[in-house]
Amino acid sequence: MRAVYSQVSGGASHALARAAVLSFCLVASGCSSVGPFASLTAADDVTGSIPIAASQATASAPAQMALSPDDWAYAQGALARALDPQGASVAVVWSNPVSGARGEITPVGAVYVADGQVCRAFLAEIGGKEPVRRLQGRGCRGAEGLWAVSDVKPFGT
Repeated sequence: MRAVYSQVSGGASHALARAAVLSFCLVASGCSSVGPFASLTAADDVTGSIPIAASQATASAPAQMALSPDDWAYAQGALARALDPQGASVAVVWSNPVSGARGEITPVGAVYVADGQVCRAFLAEIGGKEPVRRLQGRGCRGAEGLWAVSDVKPFGT
């Protein structure tokens, strides 16, 4: 009787081990899948988690800022972080290692709504190879999520 028990017990434990391995493989494979799922989403879907490409941002800086398109791309990133109503409301520094241009955008005052857009005043210091320029202006975030700069003038005027 003992021999019969060990055969059944051994066979059952092998079957249990195989079932455990199979279960593990099924669970682990659930984390990935293969299939043509691209058709489930439209190519023009927009989500809040992916920023709009820099190529879709404003191509040139306001004339008063006197920045090249490359420098403006760095400044726009700092501007968006500095003026963000959900941000820390602190100065954000930017620099372009290629041109040597650098600056700082400081949000000023509270966020407000104008013409259906979220707006905020800012101060900017822009320098690099040229003397530092101190400017003031306002940025308003449009429906696309991009910040547009307006009313830029030398600070204190």
